[in-house]
Amino acid sequence: KVLWPEVGHSVRASTLGPSTVEKTKPSLPDHTIVTIPCENPNEAYFVSGMLNSSPAYEATAAYIVLHPSPHIMKHIAVPRFKESDGDHTRLAKLSRRCHGMAEWKDEGALREVEAEIDEMAAQIWGTTDAELKAVQETLAEK
Repeated sequence: KVLWPEVGHSVRASTLGPSTVEKTKPSLPDHTIVTIPCENPNEAYFVSGMLNSSPAYEATAAYIVLHPSPHIMKHIAVPRFKESDGDHTRLAKLSRRCHGMAEWKDEGALREVEAEIDEMAAQIWGTTDAELKAVQETLAEK
């Protein structure tokens, strides 16, 4: 699953899989969490990577006031995940790495991976280097 808090000014997507406490059980977030089901972990990391990229952040922050509900998926053109697409699988791997690094508190290394995610998402969307740089500069000013 991809999920993010229902209340906020942006999407801060994460992934969640089955819990293995006693047996494999589905993870069920409460009503204040937006959830998007995915077919497999790679798809979930791909979607969260796309949603956490600077271009998606800027797009959602431009019109979300307080509730980034699932309708954003109608406005953020996240393509369907294809395991056979090298860009998709690369972004999924970067996103998985970024999720793990968030716990380390290594801001420098985390920013490097986030920059790679931005570049991959921009490439998938067909965003030019100049457009990506403009988005990143705008976000840096906020």
